[in-house]
Amino acid sequence: AGRERALSYSQCLFIGFFCAYWFRFTGGIIPVHKGIPSFEGYAQAVSLLIPVYLVIFRSYRLYQPERPIRRMQELLVVVKGVTVGTFCAMAVTFFFERMRVTASLAAR
Repeated sequence: AGRERALSYSQCLFIGFFCAYWFRFTGGIIPVHKGIPSFEGYAQAVSLLIPVYLVIFRSYRLYQPERPIRRMQELLVVVKGVTVGTFCAMAVTFFFERMRVTASLAAR
């Protein structure tokens, strides 16, 4: 049951990330100022982030099939896991952006 739950979370994360891409870059609701990243690059980043999220979810014990926990408590644990994963994604993005800027400055 734990593997099925992890697979389900992977699918939900995958769908969520691509819905976020569509909403952010093609939905027309949020203005895009620095250009639209390639879908291929985004897909590669997502494929690296999903295992990170799964490790985080495992650390919050979200794969245990028989947990005596109420639905609201479970929702809060999922929100905590997603929040930690989002901060990890932001940190990685910040790190790689800094590396890109540093490399472009060094090339001058």
